[in-house]
Amino acid sequence: MKTDFNKAMILALKYSLSPRKLPYYFLFQIFAMVMIFFPLLNLIDACYSNNLFENPIPDPQMIDFLVESFGYFFLSIVFVLILSSILTPTFIYNYVQYRNKKDDNLKHSLDHTKQYFLTIFGAFITMAFLVNIIGGIISMIVQVLGTIVSFIMTLTFIFVIQDIIIRKSSISKGLVSSYHYTTKNLPVIVTMYLITTLFSILVILIAIMPLTTVLSHSVVPLFGMLGTELAYNDFLVTFASIIQSDIELYLVSFTTLLLGCSIGKLFSIAFITETYLQISSKKK
Repeated sequence: MKTDFNKAMILALKYSLSPRKLPYYFLFQIFAMVMIFFPLLNLIDACYSNNLFENPIPDPQMIDFLVESFGYFFLSIVFVLILSSILTPTFIYNYVQYRNKKDDNLKHSLDHTKQYFLTIFGAFITMAFLVNIIGGIISMIVQVLGTIVSFIMTLTFIFVIQDIIIRKSSISKGLVSSYHYTTKNLPVIVTMYLITTLFSILVILIAIMPLTTVLSHSVVPLFGMLGTELAYNDFLVTFASIIQSDIELYLVSFTTLLLGCSIGKLFSIAFITETYLQISSKKK
């Protein structure tokens, strides 16, 4: 069966802009940003406090602070990954219901997919290992080859989550099924990947424009400080005061950016799921 990309794009765009879907993913994006942003700032501050960017050997008295900061950052990533393991299958199943004009209430989708949460979490960990760890090891040997391998593996396992939710597969079966779908439909998969990537980039470029404008306005006063001998903390205090004076603009700008990211992510989930349904001939 020939893949109908026009249908996939229209359905995915409608789904990503749905006022009954978008607000929930948007709230998740806000929560995820808060969960990661503050531990990341704390970790960066710990690194600067120990001059790790200039001297990789930390002060022994500050090692506990570094370990604690890294621990909080790591836990925040794990927690966001757990939430993603809940939301991703929920929205995949919800899209299937939406495109088949069935009960697409998110609570109904959440109830249906809750049995797969641990499987999805395990699938995320497995794919992260295969794509990043193995690709990273190869990159240490031949950098370009490692990047190519990581990209190929990303395409190879792009349907794993869809297969687990729609066909009720295990992680291993999902990996095998995704491999077979990719190898048998490689031009379709590459086209699908390019469309989702280009759409996400376009949406983010539009959504980031307000933040870029506000940031450029805030950064200008800092250029005059570059040639001075101000301490790192003084530099941060100055930057923080500039942001505080324009806090309303920053809130609006970040909200616009997160809204764009939410639209891009929902489009990606819907478009990939629609493509999977078409090439696997599943009409659920």
